Amino acid sequence: MPTGGRVKSIMSDNNLVIGVDIGGTKIAVSLLDEKKNILCESIELTPKTNLFEPNRDSEIILGFVISLIEKIFSVSKVNPSDVGGIGIGVAGTVDFEEGKVIFSPNLPFREFDFKEAIRTHFKVPVFLDNDANVAAWGEKCYGAGRDASEIVCVTIGTGIGGGLILNDEVYRGSIGCASEIGHMVIDINGPKCSCGNYGCFEAMAAGPAIARKAREAVFGSPDTLILKIAGGEMDNVNGEVLMSAAAEGDELAIGVLQEVGEIVGVAFANLVNIFNPELIIVGGGVAESGGLVLEHAEKIVKERAIKPNSEIVKIVKAKLGNKAGVIGAAALIEKEIKKRCG
Repeated sequence: MPTGGRVKSIMSDNNLVIGVDIGGTKIAVSLLDEKKNILCESIELTPKTNLFEPNRDSEIILGFVISLIEKIFSVSKVNPSDVGGIGIGVAGTVDFEEGKVIFSPNLPFREFDFKEAIRTHFKVPVFLDNDANVAAWGEKCYGAGRDASEIVCVTIGTGIGGGLILNDEVYRGSIGCASEIGHMVIDINGPKCSCGNYGCFEAMAAGPAIARKAREAVFGSPDTLILKIAGGEMDNVNGEVLMSAAAEGDELAIGVLQEVGEIVGVAFANLVNIFNPELIIVGGGVAESGGLVLEHAEKIVKERAIKPNSEIVKIVKAKLGNKAGVIGAAALIEKEIKKRCG
């Protein structure tokens, strides 16, 4: 909890904003100043919900987010009227202008008017966007993309999200639903995705897919270090265990990560061919846990993307880490209010 002097400095700032990052695993809420320094934050596990009960369980998530925002106001001794707005990034397809979550594979939202519910409760300006869009904007303004105008930002975690910065602006497409990079089909005969399609990038290279590939590999080689690190329990085999085994030189683990890197590389090569970006910024667990996947992906991009696109693009790790969502959501408020005020 902030000290008395810290509270005074927070309350004297007229440019405070709330940033919210809603993911399938965790929800983060932060109070930030005008330079997007985090002054106070709360990070909690996303409540377990039933995707087949969207009406009921959307309200559960909404209520949980409201409680976290209220907690931030209480701890920081800041009132809703003291903040310039609330920016929200949510994992899923978002109608930016309407502020609705159209669909989320890993959350129960279906045509859910999240923006209006938050605005009505706190009576401040609210802006809602896809979580990868706000992360991309955060990296553009305050992270790895400061010096670039054409950026593809990819987050590989529980799912795979993407954000595009084209000509220094977030690109949302004709109806605001662009950048669903995780649902780009890599293999038409691939595994079923949570969206209902087959062979999506997400279904083949996100955290659950990496864990599945690791378990499949272990079945054929029970003496691998992967299983030893997992305590001999197949259910404990996940991406983190796989990367730990690879770091210790386990050939099976290295092979699985190279396979994932090839899938990531093919996806990136497609993006390089289509958008000709200066940077591909990669965040999420894959970027944070080790370089083997990205090293192999970069090799595949050089081999498969067309020249000169493949020669100028750089693949870099995100700088903001797991704070990109809340920082980007906060930066979104500033951008949109300036736009609306001329």
